[in-house]
Amino acid sequence: MNKFLMFGLAALAVVALNSAQAAPASILHQTQGSVIVRLGADDAHVVWQEVGNQASEKYLYTLNAATGKRSEVKASKRPFAPAVAGDFVLYGAGHLNQKIDVLLTRLDGGRPRLLHTRIPWIVEPGLAVAGKRIRAVWERADDDTGSGLSIFLWESGENGDGRGREKYRVLASGPILRTDVPPEYRRMVHNEYPKIDGDTVVFQSNEYSSPNIYRLDLNTDRFTRLSPSALFQERPALSGPYTVWEESENGYAQSQTSTIMLHDSRTGVVKLLNAEPGFHYQARVYGSYALYGAKRAPLEHTPSIRIYAIDRGFELPAQKCFPGPVYDWVAVSKGVYVAQRFSNTSSRLLFATWRQLESGCRN
Repeated sequence: MNKFLMFGLAALAVVALNSAQAAPASILHQTQGSVIVRLGADDAHVVWQEVGNQASEKYLYTLNAATGKRSEVKASKRPFAPAVAGDFVLYGAGHLNQKIDVLLTRLDGGRPRLLHTRIPWIVEPGLAVAGKRIRAVWERADDDTGSGLSIFLWESGENGDGRGREKYRVLASGPILRTDVPPEYRRMVHNEYPKIDGDTVVFQSNEYSSPNIYRLDLNTDRFTRLSPSALFQERPALSGPYTVWEESENGYAQSQTSTIMLHDSRTGVVKLLNAEPGFHYQARVYGSYALYGAKRAPLEHTPSIRIYAIDRGFELPAQKCFPGPVYDWVAVSKGVYVAQRFSNTSSRLLFATWRQLESGCRN
């Protein structure tokens, strides 16, 4: 361990011991020369992507939650956007201006399965495992402009390895519910950002001009537009009956303010989650908790995390567990993993339990 890292960890430990209020999140890993940008996790593993260093960008990194053992997943192309479930990791490999592959790998070793190759678009994959059945979803386009952006599903056989029994299916291509779109304009409809949980897939579609969120029941092939709106509804997440997304007037890339919305499929009710106004983004949901980023008073320019207890109807003081700017987060049964950044070349992986998050990491 280098002197800088030893000093940094020691200083953090002293701060924790001398604080009368804080019981800080655990530090699991710290980077030098690169930063953690994307996380995936289940109860057994957390997997992350690093950028900023050519050597580190060749791998995904994984940490065994039980043993603390760290290992690497190497791809023939630059890997990104890991999705983790049931000891598997699904990820894209490539660059923005190149053709992208979709790969599935067991975290306990073995050669990656190539599910789709040379996709001319950015992949935002989703993964679900139930028993021995594996389901993966991703987006692909017809060309580099995003024309014909569609949602694909890959499903393994009952034995889990998929070889010889795997199935490919296009879930959404062109208009979903509209019947008045002329054939020459169908390729202008973008279906993207899919996520899957069990027999349900959610994604965004701009068939009504601005993107709205759709939910698909794989058992019935029934689509539901969750909250018809002229606003931009983007980047959904899914857990059981709950779908969450970010909503804004002009879209994530151009809006100054935004909200986090939740839909309950059991009741059809749509609910605003964020307790105060500001810029909110990157929604996640796990069980009865919704997680999202926020830039709002009193730190409008610092990206932080917020966690909303859905069944109780309020935000937890969870942001106190992760001081400083954070850039990604993922929840598991025991708590939440967070990627926190010091600078453009240094970051760390943190973990806080649900008990800590409920109290704002107070003793």
